[in-house]
Amino acid sequence: MILLKDVCKSFDDGRSLAVNRISLEVSKGEILVLLGTSGCGKTTLLKMINRLIEPSAGSIEVKGQNILNQDPVTLRRNIGYVFQGIGLFPHLTIEENITIGLKLIGVSSTKRKARALELLEMVKLTQKLSKRLPEELSGGQQQRVGVARALAADPEVLLMDEPFGALDAVTRETLQDEILRLNNQLDKTIVFVTHDVIEAIALGNRIAILNDGKLIQLGTSHELFSDPQSPIVNDLIHKPMQRLLRLADSYQSDNT
Repeated sequence: MILLKDVCKSFDDGRSLAVNRISLEVSKGEILVLLGTSGCGKTTLLKMINRLIEPSAGSIEVKGQNILNQDPVTLRRNIGYVFQGIGLFPHLTIEENITIGLKLIGVSSTKRKARALELLEMVKLTQKLSKRLPEELSGGQQQRVGVARALAADPEVLLMDEPFGALDAVTRETLQDEILRLNNQLDKTIVFVTHDVIEAIALGNRIAILNDGKLIQLGTSHELFSDPQSPIVNDLIHKPMQRLLRLADSYQSDNT
């Protein structure tokens, strides 16, 4: 579904690489998580998939077509994108925010309204919210609207850039469960950026560990935990999970 071959990105005329020769493939229906610390290149890599940022070298294919051979506007309209800061338009209603992409491609107002109501139900929001403004919703509700907007045109691919990073732990966990539920229902291909190892393990069919613009290791959470192939992977995956297991053992001992 998505194929990256030796993808590079430089922002300073080649003196340093924000993304350094990354190659990977995302299968249809898979949730691939890009995991790493701030500045490792994960958001840059995500944005290159729909040409919000142009690659400096290498190739990116979506559904077998090189993205550089496609009109960028058409490409973006066929890929759902959920932003880190949600990015709802404050002066538009929830219905208008969800369907703004459909309006741009000429879908009728009647069909847009019906799609907005359908998507609100899909992301577990009451249809009564459709006429409200974003400021009248909670952060978790706004993020659900962001997901609904990304799904409006029924894209096969979703790109999600730390969408739950600003939310409280309970809301974040609820929305993670919603993403898994929606993907089981809709069978989308998702590339999900996070710096949270628990979120990566909860969501990812596979996890790509990035550091300093390079792909360090790619595998399932079990593979990364049982066989970390570098100190970076050990620090990101193995040590936190060992600590959680120790805390769980301690909790059980204290309550027996």
